[in-house]
This record gives sequence, structure tokens and C-alpha cells, in this order.
Amino acid sequence: MCIRFRDYLKKYGLRFAAALTCGILSCVLLAFGPQLLGDITTYIFSGILAKLNGTGAMDLEAIAGILRLLAGIYFTAFVFLAICGWILEGVSADFTCRLREDSLKKLHTLPLSYFETQSVGELQNCVASDSEIVGRSAGHGIFQFVTGISSIAGIVIMMVRISALLAVTVGILLAFSAVLMYLVSRKFQIYANRRQEANAAANGYAEEIYSGRSLLQIFGREETVAEMYSVYNERQREAAWQADFAAGLMSVVMQAGSMAGYVVAVLVGGIYALHGNLSVGDIQAFVHYIRNTERPVKQVAQAFREVRCACAAWGRLKELLEAESEPEAETKTKGKTEAAAGEVRFEHVTFSYGDKEPVLADFSAVIAPGTYTAITGCTGAGKTTIVKLLMRFYDVQSGAIYIDGKDIREYDRRTLRAKFGMVLQEVWLFRGSILENIRYGKPEASEEEVRLAATRAGADDFIRFLPEGYETVVGEDGYQLSDGQKQLLTIARAILGKPEILILDEATSSVDTRTEQKIHEALTTLMQGRTCFVIAHRPGTIREAQQVIHIGKNGG
Repeated sequence: MCIRFRDYLKKYGLRFAAALTCGILSCVLLAFGPQLLGDITTYIFSGILAKLNGTGAMDLEAIAGILRLLAGIYFTAFVFLAICGWILEGVSADFTCRLREDSLKKLHTLPLSYFETQSVGELQNCVASDSEIVGRSAGHGIFQFVTGISSIAGIVIMMVRISALLAVTVGILLAFSAVLMYLVSRKFQIYANRRQEANAAANGYAEEIYSGRSLLQIFGREETVAEMYSVYNERQREAAWQADFAAGLMSVVMQAGSMAGYVVAVLVGGIYALHGNLSVGDIQAFVHYIRNTERPVKQVAQAFREVRCACAAWGRLKELLEAESEPEAETKTKGKTEAAAGEVRFEHVTFSYGDKEPVLADFSAVIAPGTYTAITGCTGAGKTTIVKLLMRFYDVQSGAIYIDGKDIREYDRRTLRAKFGMVLQEVWLFRGSILENIRYGKPEASEEEVRLAATRAGADDFIRFLPEGYETVVGEDGYQLSDGQKQLLTIARAILGKPEILILDEATSSVDTRTEQKIHEALTTLMQGRTCFVIAHRPGTIREAQQVIHIGKNGG
């Protein structure tokens, strides 16, 4: 699927047209300002000379008329400019919001393999930072570019009107500066890419440090980690310095061109005035136009910088948005199937990660409905891979997996995964109330259903004594629960979901004996009448199983 930038812009076509019209009109009106001021200077200068020579007086009525016209022009121009900015800033905000929403939705459709090859920092940087850069460029960048170009065009036309030869002379200097700016901007593009890559790498490493902070403290690796982060930080500093220097150089080059043009205008204009080809007001207007080129030139330079950054950011967003999503079901089913026996069958399943050696090779097994099956094997043998294949985080490369006699590739992924409940060692709770966390997989569940599930899981006993009961906020920066309490909430969540198939990953390995017994009782309640898979690590867990699947080398 090809994602094109203009497809995103189509939605804002009318708003862009209105904003650009207002922006261009404001710049056209403002272009008359210096000329009118020059006319006033000419009237004043002529009036002074006439008075000194005794041949006349200053035409105050004409000057007052020009001032009234000038005030009206400036007021109208600034109104148009304000409308243009208001529209485009709104477009920028909407555009950023849309990009973030589309990026997040896309992440939800991507296969597990994509996340295993991307760092958290890179993805966060892409969804949050890159979306904002592109969105800002779509609004603010276009505003800067259009008003800058329109102002320059208006200035050039008025300069030619005053003196074509003088305008060409100054234009050559400005064109030379523009060529230099283009060359510098190409370097800036490279530095901008390096800066974003360095930021993403540093953010990713910082995320890893934060996630594993306890482990690095246990092993006393703080100094090593700090030294490694210094390397990332130095790369960030170097990339930022190069990008900022190139960005500043672009403005310096254009400003130098403007100043050179100003000097030429004063010298050549003065010569023309001596020969009577230009009035004093024309020279003042021309100098004013030269001075006025600085602001729009800076705007265009700023717009170029934003566009360069936006191009790099859009490239990363485009890569995300065009990433291959999980394939749809071969034959979609609607809702849950009537069969709920829970039989699982593996038939000659072979699977490998990329071009690596197969993790599972010609693996076959039949798990009877309602049985408790332990999956054992050495580390890396393929125990977790079996679970990933069951839930279609990956698809088998040959063979098939059947649930209730149906190939799992014929299920819609959401329908398939709704059949499963999971209780793992690593408990995930989001920031929210306990009530919201328990019914995460079943948002429509009533409060009574949540309380019943918590009671069956043995979690209601401690929840009732929390500060706000079921409304107590947990998760990041929330109320701190023990590992055992978190696992009981996970079990309550699984009970509420009423899964047909249950997957456990030795969920009692990190708690004390008393809590382990309570969790064991809750799991016994949860496992009743369900097909259960346990990724087992301890002999006691294996002994309790009705069936044991041992995964040897290559899934044999």
C-alpha cells in the first residue's frame, strides 16, 4: 500500500485555498506600503524645496490622503494575515492529530515480528515527534513559505516598477544567495536525518535503562550504563550541532545577500537620483523594499528547514504506515463459533524466525478438551513460540493448527484471540482504576460481574481494604500493589473474559508461599472446564499436568 502525502492534504483543500488566498492578498497589500511612504517623502521633500525657493507650499491634503490610504491598507492586510495564520495553525493541529491516530491504529494491525525488530523509543519518536514535525510543516511551514514567497514577489514587482535596472542588479545578488542557500539546505537535510536517528536511538536506550533499572542496580552496572548513554548523548550533541549550524548558515547566507543588495541600492540609486532618473521618495521606497526582503527571506529559509525536517519525518512515518499488516483470515467468521469444546491439534507444524534454523519442525500434538497440558523444554526450544502460533502472532510456514476442528487461519484474529485468556509472570496493569483494569478485555461488563470475578480470583479480599476500593488507581504513578496482588487481578481479568483456552506462564514463580497458595486456588477455579496450557519451569507444575509436551531441539 502506497501512502502519499497529498492524500492527507486533500481533506484540507478548501481550508488551504482560503488561507493561501488571504495570505497572498495580505502580502500584495503590504507591498504598496513602502511605495506610499516614498510618495509621502517626495511630497514632503518637494514641499520643503518649494517653500525654500518661495515657489509654493507643502501639499498637506495629499499627504493626509496617502496616510489614510496607508492605514486602510495595513489594517486590511493584517486582518487577512491573521485569518491565514488562524486557518493554517488549525490545519496543523488537525493534521498532527490525524497522523498520530493513523500511526497508532497502524501499530495495532502490525504483526508481533515488527515490534520485535523496533525499539520502543523509535516507535514513540515516530508516533509523537515525527507526527508533530510533519503536522507543523503542513500548517506553519506552508504559512511561512506562502507569505514569504508572496512578499518577495510583491517586493520584486514594486522594485521593477521603480527601476528595472536597479532591480535586476539587486536580483542577481539575491539569486546568488539563493543558490548558496540551496546547497546549504542539502547538507541540512543530511544533518536533520542524523539528528532524528540519534534522538530515536538515545530515546530507545533510555527506555531500556528505565525498564531494566532494577536489574542494572543489582549487577552494579550504573557506571557502565551511564558511560554508554554518554556515547548516545554525544552523538545527539554532534548531530544537533551540525543540524543547527547548517540551519543558522542558511539564514546568514540569505541575510548577507540582502545586505549586499541594500548597499548596491543605496550607491546606484544615489547616482540615478543625481541624474534625475529617480526621486528621493523612490530611493527611500527602494531601500525600504531591500530591507523588507530580510523578513520574507528568513521565512522562506525557515520554511525550507521545516520542510527538510518534515521530509525526513514523513519518510519514517510512511515506512510505518506502509508496513505490512497482519494478513486477514482466509475465510472470515463472524463472532464466536458455536463449537466451544476447546480441542487443540497441531499437525506437522514447521516454523522458523526468518531464515534462521527452524524452532519447530514437523511438530504434531493433540490436546484434548478441558485438559491441563504442561509445555516443557530447554530455553529457546520453542515453548513460547507455540503460544505465539496458537494466537496467530505468527503464522505457521507449513502444517496447520486446529481449534475445535477448524484451521486457525480461517478465524478472524480478534475472534480467535477472544478464545484465549492469559496469566503470565510479567503482569501488565495500565494507569486506571482496578475496576477498569479487570474489565479491560470485556469493557461492557457490569460492576457486579467485575466484583464476582474478583471474588472468584480471591482478589476481592484485598481490594475492599484499598483507599478507594475498586476505584483505586493503579499502574504507573498509581497505588503500588504487590506482585501477588497484581497476579490476582490478572486472574480476575481472565475469569471475567470466560476464555475457552487458558495460557499460563508459571505465574506463581515470583511470590511468597502464602500468596502462591492463594494464586494456585484462584487458578484452579479459573482452569475448571477449560483447555489449559502451562509453560512449565518447575517439576511440581509438570507433575500436576494431565498431559506433558516436551519440546526438544528444533521442536522435536
